[in-house]
Amino acid sequence: FTLEETVSDNIIKKLIESLKHQEETVRRFSAIALTEINEVRTLSAVVAGNSHGRAIRTAAARRLKKFGPQAREAILSLITLIEYPKINWRSHYAASEALSNIGEDAKDELLKRLDSPSKSVRYYCALALEQMNNTKLHQKRIENILKNDVK
Repeated sequence: FTLEETVSDNIIKKLIESLKHQEETVRRFSAIALTEINEVRTLSAVVAGNSHGRAIRTAAARRLKKFGPQAREAILSLITLIEYPKINWRSHYAASEALSNIGEDAKDELLKRLDSPSKSVRYYCALALEQMNNTKLHQKRIENILKNDVK
């Protein structure tokens, strides 16, 4: 590592830690900074947190979508966003789209959530699977959830 890389890693670690700061302003500005860094690990940290606002989490999920399969390390963070009940449909939809673009690596985690007690979780996971177009084995189940678990 060069000194510059080490410093930026240290800054990123501090910003991620700051997502749990007691002051809302610190959490929000840390989330904004991490989103602007625009790396899978920084976006993943923003998406997984829940104390810095839904708009920034949605923006981070939308950016993760652009990484496609390279965003595989963000799968559980995106699932966390889908499972978070105190957020609007735009955030859930953005997470669903990002998971769909990640593709095959996200499939198992999405399939597990088709049995969730939450209609919303089932719906957004089924939506991601449907958008992947490679789930013929589970197609009937996905169609049923999309039809009956409309949020």
